[in-house]
Amino acid sequence: MGQRKLVPWEPLVVATIFSKEIAGWQIAGSYVDLYQLALGLVGLIVMPNLRVIRIVTVIAVGMAGLSFGLLTAQGYSHEVLLRQLLPAYVIYMGIGSLLMRCRPSRLLRQYLGFSVAAALLGLIQVATSAAGINLLVKQAGELDSVALEPSHFAVIVAPAFGILLAHTRITLLGRDTWKLGILLASLLLTKSLTAMALILVCGALASKKKLGMLAMIIVGVALPYVFILTPELQSERVQERVEAFDVFLGNSPSYEATNLTVKSLATNLDVAKYTLGRRRWFGNGFGGHQFAYEEHFAGTPFTFEKWYGINSLSAHSLSIRTLSEFGIPGAILLVWFLVKCLRRSGAPAPYGDIWALSFIYFVARSFKLGSLVDYGCPFFFIAPFAVRATALAARRRLAAAEALHNDTSLAPSPA
Repeated sequence: MGQRKLVPWEPLVVATIFSKEIAGWQIAGSYVDLYQLALGLVGLIVMPNLRVIRIVTVIAVGMAGLSFGLLTAQGYSHEVLLRQLLPAYVIYMGIGSLLMRCRPSRLLRQYLGFSVAAALLGLIQVATSAAGINLLVKQAGELDSVALEPSHFAVIVAPAFGILLAHTRITLLGRDTWKLGILLASLLLTKSLTAMALILVCGALASKKKLGMLAMIIVGVALPYVFILTPELQSERVQERVEAFDVFLGNSPSYEATNLTVKSLATNLDVAKYTLGRRRWFGNGFGGHQFAYEEHFAGTPFTFEKWYGINSLSAHSLSIRTLSEFGIPGAILLVWFLVKCLRRSGAPAPYGDIWALSFIYFVARSFKLGSLVDYGCPFFFIAPFAVRATALAARRRLAAAEALHNDTSLAPSPA
């Protein structure tokens, strides 16, 4: 406990969500967040939690064993297991061990604070771009803050927007109202389809928290029609993606989509469909999507294009990667996890809020980003289980203290 007071683990762990652009380096063909990797090693060495290590090890060994068999069956290289699974194994053990030392209320407060700060930086980016100064952006006028792309930024701050939307009572001078406004403005100014979709998801979840599951279903079904029936509300960036996706939905090959984001989604989704079409019901194995990508597009004109191979390592999104690498069982597990997060999001604060954060985050990752270790994926995956373990441990301690008090009060007094 003394070490916990000396080191503020909460902000250090939450920082892994926002550190990729600042601390990311290209190593062996993969973009590695050195800060997250270093913190994971610190957690594993300084604050190891045996329960976390056992659970992560069981999952990693299971994934490695299944993937070894699947990769072998397809004639794919096993080197990918060492290159991708081993670093993920270390990071999840270390970050998980540190999360077991964190208080849920502090985690939530730190995450909301980091998110608002990142949103403010994004608004400053847009303002300075208008003056001809590009601050951490590749393209003038873009809002990506501490992320590599605007849609990536939307993924990491949308959960904060969702929690504030569910809890904030809107008042003109309310501090949380201003935070909510800053987050909403930053999401809208990304002009990304991912951000628009996540605003709708957050609205639906907020309706559930305030009015129940039926309200979430009604809002979730109704809100998209606001954008469908009023195309003038869509930014040019969003319209471009919708038009490019229409190409993919037609009879044209997926790689003929003009927009780069849609080209990435369409071609990688094509690989997942190819995997199931070959009756690989359990997928290609961890890291096998890249090999299936090369196999599927071999001999096509796409192999000569500049953007051939785009996001073939991460499969564009977690949903596509899960389906491609772990097949139907993997997709069922992903849906089960999302449903579990949604159901537990109704628990008392701050525990329910942590589950709600993970629900929004992994819905977002189902749209965009397929890596298992970037932008706080270990944090959002482990945090709900860590806070649940913390709550159960506190409950057991309270029950033990009450039992001891009862035993003491019932004991006969000395003559």
